[in-house]
Amino acid sequence: MGMRGEEAGRCWFAISGRLWQMPEYINTFPSAKVIIHLALTVFSTDFVNQTKRLYFQILSGGAQKIVNAGRIFPPSFSMSEVQKHAHVSSVQRIAACAVITVSDTRTEETDKSGRTMREKLAAAGHTIVHYQIIHDEPSDIRALLGHLATNPQFSVILLNGGTGISRRDTTFDVVDAMLEKRLPGFGEIFRMLSYEDIGPAAFLSRATAGIINGKILFSLPGSTGAVTLGMEKLILPELSHLLNELEK
Repeated sequence: MGMRGEEAGRCWFAISGRLWQMPEYINTFPSAKVIIHLALTVFSTDFVNQTKRLYFQILSGGAQKIVNAGRIFPPSFSMSEVQKHAHVSSVQRIAACAVITVSDTRTEETDKSGRTMREKLAAAGHTIVHYQIIHDEPSDIRALLGHLATNPQFSVILLNGGTGISRRDTTFDVVDAMLEKRLPGFGEIFRMLSYEDIGPAAFLSRATAGIINGKILFSLPGSTGAVTLGMEKLILPELSHLLNELEK
């Protein structure tokens, strides 16, 4: 007796340090396509010992390239059983987020990138505690980040804009000077993924991430495409994992 399609749709996915079920993952990352590869024909009592033969892959929507993979557990398993065998600590950590758009020209009505960032956070179950548009002035950015970093309401700060190399692009310089720990892999992977979309111009981006006063900070370019890429491929899949790591 094989696993029916609706059963596969209710399976637990153990990926990036947290758990998902297919409807939740698709709602959060609509551009992703989940492909289940079944080497087993039935969920048995010995399922946990056989999970190396049952897995899934996540493909990017258009390119059909594998962007992540993980293990599957049957819907009959309780959350605690999956956590035990998948070595994940929680289904999801809810992050209290501050979203900052750095722009000299945008308003709340025209800030499509800031709106995209907030919508994707909310769709993943996170809360937006603060939203603000700020001019690309180093002293203003520094003062705002200093305030947010000491505010206990926030656990995550997300910026978009000001990461290029023009005279007015100063966000990276301020952020980099304030970070206590840097996550260089974030910018490296972001530029690698951007290269697939926009070619060599990807290396002009100074997207970065790190830790400031115990809070996670992400800084993305201001284009909506860049924000979507960074949120869907990097930030949202790892945000809960990052929050767990900070508490160790």
